[in-house]
Amino acid sequence: MIPLELRTIMVDNIEKILERGDRIELLVDKTATMQDSVFHFRKQSKRLRRALWMKNAKLL
Repeated sequence: MIPLELRTIMVDNIEKILERGDRIELLVDKTATMQDSVFHFRKQSKRLRRALWMKNAKLL
């Protein structure tokens, strides 16, 4: 039989591991969202830069 104190420590450790896993999953989701946002931001910035370049070229 496992002593009560040891069992309590083991249960606490397991709960901490599960909570940590949940936080890691949340971070992974946030990272994926940020990567998607960065991709769209970069794409829009390139479009804007080209549009402004064309506008400036037409003014010359």
